[in-house]
Order: sequence, then structure tokens, then C-alpha cells
Amino acid sequence: MPAYILLILIWTGYFTFHSLLAAHFVKNRAERSLGLSGKKYRMMYVLLSVILLIPLLWYTAAHQGNRLFEVSVWTQFIGLMLATYGVFIVREGFRYYHTPAFLGLANPELEQDKLVIEGLNRYVRHPLYAGTILIVLGLVVFLPTMTNLIVFILILIYTLIGIKLEEKKLVEQFGQEYEDYRKNVPMLIPKIFKR
Repeated sequence: MPAYILLILIWTGYFTFHSLLAAHFVKNRAERSLGLSGKKYRMMYVLLSVILLIPLLWYTAAHQGNRLFEVSVWTQFIGLMLATYGVFIVREGFRYYHTPAFLGLANPELEQDKLVIEGLNRYVRHPLYAGTILIVLGLVVFLPTMTNLIVFILILIYTLIGIKLEEKKLVEQFGQEYEDYRKNVPMLIPKIFKR
């Protein structure tokens, strides 16, 4: 099997598994059948996601493939700046979330009581996803291989699908408040010039 097809299958499998574990029906069933609290399920979800991501990243790093273009000091600088800016966005984005609940270290209901529209959420609805996309795009520019480009495209597709599903849940949870927020705040790319 060609390496790129295997790479696509492995990442797609990871994303599918990750999404299934995040689905309410799987979470509810696991909580009932295994007797897990919401906190313990979230912790298991985060731990399993990280543990499974490690060999995936190793495989990706070990099978880089052909360069897409010649690397220069400028492409590496631009790639590094994009990734650094992405890390900054993710870090800042987490400031307005209940990080212990997000990681499964506290009750997950603590992060769901009100719609967060402070900090970077004033400019984009999904700063954590925007930052992640910038980090991976920075990697592609810094180390422009076919493998990194494929992974970037897969992460971008997965993120856009995930946003659609997540926003459905947010509309159910917050109703008109989220609908109004969605009308006024862009998904991933901030409006540079506001009217």
C-alpha cells in the first residue's frame, strides 16, 4: 500500500475514533455501562486521544516524503512565525475556558454554564481551532513535504466538520444567544476592518 494512502487511512481512523468518543451517545453509554462520571470519562477521552496521537505523530515524522518546494531562511521564518502565532492563539484561547474541566481534571459541567464571548472569542468563534490550523500550516511552510501537506489538509477538513457538529450542539445549548453570536463573529478568520 502506498505510504500516502496509509497515512490518510491512519489519520482518518484516528479522527473517526476521536469523534466517536466525543459523541454524546457513546459518552452516555460508557458512563452507564462502565459507571464512569462525566469527569472520569472526559479524563479517559483526553488520555486516550493523547496516547493514540503519539504513534501517529511518530509515523508521520518518519515518513516525510518529497519536498514540495525549496526551503529557505524566509520560508522557515514564515513557517515559524505562523506556528508561534498559532501557539499564542491557542494559549490565549484557553484563558477563557475552564481548562481543568476541558482536560477531565474537574467536572465537565463547569465549562458549559455560559457562552464564552470574551478574549479571542470576540474576534473568532473558534480560537483554539484557528490556532491549531496556524500551527500545522506553519509546519507545512517550515518543512514543506507532501506528508505535512496531506496532514494539514486532513486536519483542516476534520476541523471544519467538527466545527459544524459542535455549533449544532452550541445552538441546542444556548439557542438564540449563540445564533446572534454566530451572525456577528466569524468562524476562524477575524474581520480585519469592522464597519
